[in-house]
Amino acid sequence: MGWEHKDRVYLHPRRYETAGKKGWGFAGIDIQLQENEMTFEEWLDYHCQEGWSLFKVSRELPENFTQPSQAWCIFRREVE
Repeated sequence: MGWEHKDRVYLHPRRYETAGKKGWGFAGIDIQLQENEMTFEEWLDYHCQEGWSLFKVSRELPENFTQPSQAWCIFRREVE
């Protein structure tokens, strides 16, 4: 048994990652403007489905990330 990890970025209620990296864009991450707003707590709940749990939250992003609500999160789940 071991761990599977994923990382995602949240910038504000309309700019967040729901899937993995889609390409190289804004600061190396292609984050699209989302149709639905999602608070940070709702976004965390979204990513903590199917056995995933929050492992680390970091507000220390590269200098070109300037949104006040930004966060980089690592999630993990146990795999066999």
